[in-house]
Amino acid sequence: MPPLAAATLDGPGRMAFCPPEPRPACSPLVIATVGPDTAWLDGVDMIRLDAASHGLATLGRLRSDYDCPCLLDLPGLDTRRRNSLLTTSEFLVFASAEGFDWVGLRGVFSVEEIHHAREILDPSIHVAASVRLPDQLDEAELGAIAAAADALVLPFGELATELGAEQAVHHVERALVVACRRRRPLLLSGGLLSSMSRSIMPEIEQLERLAGFAEDGCAGFVLTEETCGCPHPQLSVDTLHLVLAPTGLAPM
Repeated sequence: MPPLAAATLDGPGRMAFCPPEPRPACSPLVIATVGPDTAWLDGVDMIRLDAASHGLATLGRLRSDYDCPCLLDLPGLDTRRRNSLLTTSEFLVFASAEGFDWVGLRGVFSVEEIHHAREILDPSIHVAASVRLPDQLDEAELGAIAAAADALVLPFGELATELGAEQAVHHVERALVVACRRRRPLLLSGGLLSSMSRSIMPEIEQLERLAGFAEDGCAGFVLTEETCGCPHPQLSVDTLHLVLAPTGLAPM
């Protein structure tokens, strides 16, 4: 399966952090979740802010602190009930006002959710649609969601926790097929290097799995607990770069 160029994710006025070494144009993007206590990170193409974890004032301050593309990941329905009284529409208005480059919609089940977001968002803002369980959607539904969004996102960490890593990989493979057919990039989020939230040494199995995803054509990887709340976030970013390097990382 030919890889999708990461350049398809570039937003307006892209000012990405410089990675440790120059990378090919088709190299997958490194996206890091940050919070108020996250140290400055080098080698990051985009930052992710979790709207379910912070108030609007904190989100706005973090957005202004980082002079690079920024994704605001909106809460899903269940998360919003627990953590916020704001509606999706209010979050979308906030994203436009604060100049976010991307907005992430979680748990998308219909193309109408994406159309609704675009009606509210500034036209320059891109939409990433997170599909939690691709097998719950038929081929036409999943394809329509991919076509309506600017990127497809799969929450690998959640799937691996609930279904096991093997079943999560199956969902990745199906999502990759649909994304490639619709010429949309696929991003994987969460649980990619989860072992590094506990140790400076990543698990070999996770490194090998990441290298396989990159080879199969995943356009970007979103670090979550590996950079937000982790004692060594820069090491997580550097490790991901090693895995994605043209020569690859061959664990022994």
